[in-house]
Amino acid sequence: MLRKTFTWTILIILIISMVSLTAAEEATPVPTLISTLPSGGESLLDSEAEVTESVEQITLAQAIEIALEHNLTWLKTQKDLELQNLQMDITGESNDDLRKTAKDMTTAEANLAKTALSYDNEIQFVSGLDFPNNVLNDQWATLMARDISASILNGIIRQFTLVGAQNSPPSVLIGALTEAKTSISASYFQLRMGLNTTSTQTNAAVANMLGLSAERNLSMKQAMELIDLATENGEYLLELGDADASRGFEMMTEAAFYGLLQAQEMYAVQTKAFERATEQYRTAEQSFEQGLLANSDLQMVQLQLNSAKISQYGSEIDLEKARMDFCIALGTTFDCEYELVEPEWHLGEITLEEGLALAQTNRTDMITATQNREMAQLNWEYVEERHNANNIAVTESRIYLEGKELAYQLTWVTAETAIRQAYLDWQNANYAYDMLKMNVALVENQLQIAQVSYDIGYSAGQGSPLSNLLQAQEQLASMEQALTSAEFGRNLAWQNFLKEVNYQPVAEAVTP
Repeated sequence: MLRKTFTWTILIILIISMVSLTAAEEATPVPTLISTLPSGGESLLDSEAEVTESVEQITLAQAIEIALEHNLTWLKTQKDLELQNLQMDITGESNDDLRKTAKDMTTAEANLAKTALSYDNEIQFVSGLDFPNNVLNDQWATLMARDISASILNGIIRQFTLVGAQNSPPSVLIGALTEAKTSISASYFQLRMGLNTTSTQTNAAVANMLGLSAERNLSMKQAMELIDLATENGEYLLELGDADASRGFEMMTEAAFYGLLQAQEMYAVQTKAFERATEQYRTAEQSFEQGLLANSDLQMVQLQLNSAKISQYGSEIDLEKARMDFCIALGTTFDCEYELVEPEWHLGEITLEEGLALAQTNRTDMITATQNREMAQLNWEYVEERHNANNIAVTESRIYLEGKELAYQLTWVTAETAIRQAYLDWQNANYAYDMLKMNVALVENQLQIAQVSYDIGYSAGQGSPLSNLLQAQEQLASMEQALTSAEFGRNLAWQNFLKEVNYQPVAEAVTP
């Protein structure tokens, strides 16, 4: 009975102490172990808040926009991309010039062949005419009515200044026609050789482009179609590369954004734990002054307070470093100040099967593998058409096609593995987050029980009520930290899954 009365007396004293806590001045009966900050005990965040009148809010989309405009790394990357685009344009213009040259040469070849045939027909025509007096005048009107004969005769007149060309023998005209035909034939064969050389060089360029070695004999049209397809594929991949580079940089900015957001959340959690430890220390200190708490117990409370302060200060330093990284990502000053607007996450908006289907058409490595396979298929069809089945070029092109087919399959296996693993990572992170939420609720309940037990001086298990209370507080602080990390880990795991399938950004900023 006396023990019960004493317990209730202690409880009443504790309640009175808590009511009068705000009016009591803090005393330190034992040497303090609380470390002071380098700034004289003043928080880095508190000192900055005093001089900051208002902080501009910023969403993730706005942060990315600022970074793409000011970040030096991205500006340098843009110049590299600009140079690549220009070089691709130059390559395209070279292909256009080659295509035009080949077309012009082919047209000229056909025209020369047609002209040579016309001269041959004209020689036969003149040779078949009847010249009774063996002079051109016998058939002058007939000859001048024909374009080729008239052109040759007028040329003879101008060359030899013959006024009386009509009196020349027919052999003069036949000789002039034969000489013109010979000259045209020589030009034809020279052009033909040039065209063959160009065709050979183009075939060699196509083989080199594909990484093949056997001598080929594709037509200029077929060779140019392969070059055109390679150019189109290259231009498309360059566009994808530009988009991937931009998206990759956006993700770097997102990482800095989320890193700062997580650091803020972690600092808030550590501050909350420090405030609990501070409140516990003040209560314990008053109990010590009233003779209700041993000095060793007060030191134990103070040790917990010191530990909480160390954790809070460490999280404050991490927050400053995260802010610096974020400012660097934006390309602004090191001391930029923004209030981050937390994005609204959309988790589970696509299934694993939908993600796999998207990856086959969205991932750059899959697009590249598909294009390489298509190029190999078209090359093999052309080579097979122009060569015998047992030709080395056909065999090489077939093996090349089979290799590209296997490369496509291997690329997909690698991509699918990464996608499935990323999805499993998200499932694991999501499960851990849900379980930690439950654990935090349980620990909060245990803390409430431990607080009541401490208030009435009752210990249901091993350890004193104070040690049980301190243990519950430490456990809650640890759980809150773990939950904060788990939430960001879950969100980022989902973002990584979407990145693997090359989906759209995972989050959209909430309008402030």
